[in-house]
Formats: sequence, C-alpha cells, structure tokens
Amino acid sequence: MDYKFISENTLEYISLHDCVIDNVVISNTRLIFEFEHINVLPEHPLNNYTNAKYTNTAALIFENFEVIESILFDTSSIEKKHIVVEQDAVKRRLDIKDLATGFEVLQAEKKAGQEHWFVYEFYGIAPHKYRSDFSMITLKFSKVKVCWNELIGDSWFANGQSD
Repeated sequence: MDYKFISENTLEYISLHDCVIDNVVISNTRLIFEFEHINVLPEHPLNNYTNAKYTNTAALIFENFEVIESILFDTSSIEKKHIVVEQDAVKRRLDIKDLATGFEVLQAEKKAGQEHWFVYEFYGIAPHKYRSDFSMITLKFSKVKVCWNELIGDSWFANGQSD
C-alpha cells in the first residue's frame, strides 16, 4: 500500500497503546506491521495539531530486522485464580507472524540503540487463539518507517481537548 505520510525512526512520537496489528508481512529484510490505526502524538513532526490524533490504516516498516524474541506467556495449564505471569506462566517462543497477527499493543519501549540500529520491545495481548495471554515481541532493526494516510480525529487519550 502507498502512504501519504511517512516518517523515519519516529516511534517515540507515536502511541500504539490499544492498537491491534491486523496483518504481518515479511519480505527479505523487511518486516511490516499493518494496523487499522495508530495514534500520532503532537510532538511528531508530521502532526500539525496540538493534540494526539488517530490515523486511518497505518504501517510500521522495519528495515534490516531481526526478531530477538517472540514470546507468549502461556497460562493455559494454570488452574489457580490469581496468576503472576512472570512466575507462573510458561514462556513459549512463537513464530513472529503467528504471534503478531492480532496482537494488541499495550506498550512499545526502546531498549537500546546506536547510530545504525535500534532494539524495541512490544508488550501486549496475544491473539484470541492464545487465550489473550500476555506476550512480548523484541525486534532489532536499522530503521523503521511510520506510515499513514490521514489524521482522522483526536486520540482517545487526548483528554477531550480539540484543536
């Protein structure tokens, strides 16, 4: 898909909280996460508004990527009521495409970075087929393109302030 707005290495200027990865495309050195929408913060160089805005269809395109971890914290065999994920769940490695398709992002966090590469962790909720268990995806990449076509309206967390 062609996009009207494309920025490079601007993940810190978007919020992916509650955004679901609808589709994953892998081709050679590129990993593409396609979203129904993302939230573009007011600090983003392509957001001319004073509030965070949500987009229509969007994508993150990771160049020269490496999947460091694609982990499901599996709680399917745990029978107790109160689960402490870090202690009780079984860490299962899954194929990135399988885990990421339908993954709801709760947080994206930069873990490391140098002049020519970045490491980000994406924490979130696994697809329904994995009981919506907590999951984590860690990627290393040389650059990421943030792409969308239109800023639709205020993001849900914009506190009711309109531009």
